[in-house]
This record gives sequence, structure tokens and C-alpha cells, in this order.
Amino acid sequence: MILAVFAASLLTAVLVTLLLIPRLHRAGITGKDRNKPRRNTPGMHDSTPVKYVAESDCTGQAGLETMQGRPDGVDNAEDIPRGGAVYPEVAEMGGLAIVAGTGVGISVALAMMRFFHVLEDASVILLLAALAAILLTALIGIIDDLLGMRQ
Repeated sequence: MILAVFAASLLTAVLVTLLLIPRLHRAGITGKDRNKPRRNTPGMHDSTPVKYVAESDCTGQAGLETMQGRPDGVDNAEDIPRGGAVYPEVAEMGGLAIVAGTGVGISVALAMMRFFHVLEDASVILLLAALAAILLTALIGIIDDLLGMRQ
């Protein structure tokens, strides 16, 4: 029965991710992915346009430039600012899919405990406390992403 909880959680997270990410891009809720600076990576021969955001150069000038191009950057390599790095633009609130999957998993576990009398050794209070903590953390993350809170 624990596999049913895992399957429901995984399926929900994958489906919500597939539906959410394109909508977040269309809504403009995106940011720079600091883990993937633009570089000429072998094996990236996809011609799908990807939006990149160029960080300001080392002179301290503010402002961001956006450019369209292939992920390997062959077609617009001259547009890279000197001294700056270029990062791909990714959706900011993709973690909502993980929260949705976790919420569905906990809800399925609670339903199985109540209606099918399985997972008897799990505590309902602990599961509800975990769900509340996860949802409150997600709410803080949403507020952070939408209002652009500084550190």
C-alpha cells in the first residue's frame, strides 16, 4: 500500500510539472538559473529557441539583456557581454509541483488509513502537521517569488 502513496505522489508531481512550467514561462515568472552558465556543451544540438539572460558586465552597469538562441550559443556568440556570464531563464515556482505531489501523497495516505484501515502504525496528527508545515513553507516561497524579497 505504501507503493500506492508513492505512485500517487510521483504521478501528481510529474503531471503538475508538465502543466505548470510552460504556464510560468508564459506568465513571465522566471529567473536566471545560476547553476547552468551558458557554455558550448557537446551534445546540445537542439534547435529549439531558448531565452537567455545576460548578466551585466564587470563595469557595474545595471540592466539585463535578453537574447534568443540555441542552447549551445553558436548563432549569437558575439552578443555575450565581455566579463559577464549568461544564464538560461527558468521558471521560478516549479517547486509547487513538488508541494502538490507531497500533498497528494499525504492525502492518499490519510484516506487509506481512514477508509481501508491500512498503514495503521502511522500517526494522523504527524501527517497533518507535516502537511501544514509543507504548505506554510510553500506559501512563504510563493510570496518570496512574487514579491521579489531580497536577502
